[in-house]
Amino acid sequence: MKIRNGFVSNSSSSSFMITMKNNKELTKDNIMDVLNVNKDSFFYNIALEISEVFVRNSDLADIDYLFGKYGYMDKDDPTLEEKIENLVEEVSFLDKKMLEDIHNNKVKFYIGDVSDDDGGIEAALCSMDINHGDDDMRVEKEGGY
Repeated sequence: MKIRNGFVSNSSSSSFMITMKNNKELTKDNIMDVLNVNKDSFFYNIALEISEVFVRNSDLADIDYLFGKYGYMDKDDPTLEEKIENLVEEVSFLDKKMLEDIHNNKVKFYIGDVSDDDGGIEAALCSMDINHGDDDMRVEKEGGY
């Protein structure tokens, strides 16, 4: 009988979505503006690292990207309308208006994930519920584990 001696991983990851309103880009500076942490604050470097994790781990998602990742259809070349209808049916966090806003470039929509593999801020974010919405940005992430 073989016995394993050594490290066994039981890592976890958690997905998030970020909607940048007014067609703004997802940047570290835009996230820092929303977090509104003063540079003199004890928490400034933590906020800076959080913003870097969100930017680094996010992909800009258009309708084709979302359909490729989440959609399913027994048709070789679905129309835009068919893709939108399918995504609304298949993906709980997407609605028709959001998808139309993504398609019409009214918002930039990003999806990503964090993992506890590397420890630090990313591991902390992995276990947190994050729900924020204001005039510039919406972030939604369910707690992991």
